[in-house]
Amino acid sequence: MSNDANVRRFQLELADVIKNRVPAQAAVIVRKVAQQALQGVVRSSPVDTGRFRGNWQMQAGTPATGVLDRLDPSGSAALAAGESVIAQATIDAPLWLTNNVPYAGRLEDGHSDQAPEGVLGITVERLRSQFGRTRL
Repeated sequence: MSNDANVRRFQLELADVIKNRVPAQAAVIVRKVAQQALQGVVRSSPVDTGRFRGNWQMQAGTPATGVLDRLDPSGSAALAAGESVIAQATIDAPLWLTNNVPYAGRLEDGHSDQAPEGVLGITVERLRSQFGRTRL
């Protein structure tokens, strides 16, 4: 096989990897990180009535803007709903993880004895340690 033929074969194989394999692997990584993020914030959320824990919302494309009428002390409903979105995730639409209860900021600032260091910040640190020090 000539050198030109080897170069052309390499170019075709590389194009195939970039077009087909990289997006598939990237989607797997996105789903894995999203799953860990969802579990981290739900499990780290302080619980009184379960309203805060139940209001974690995972959406693709755009962030959730409303507050759910869901009391979920165990977090199982929030996890199930989020996992359903994550299972369909692609690299084409960003995943958004939000909690829009009016007191979410205060809880993140440590106004709960159950979560004195907040929820999001410690979850991001756990993700960084698990998936590397790359920017998340």
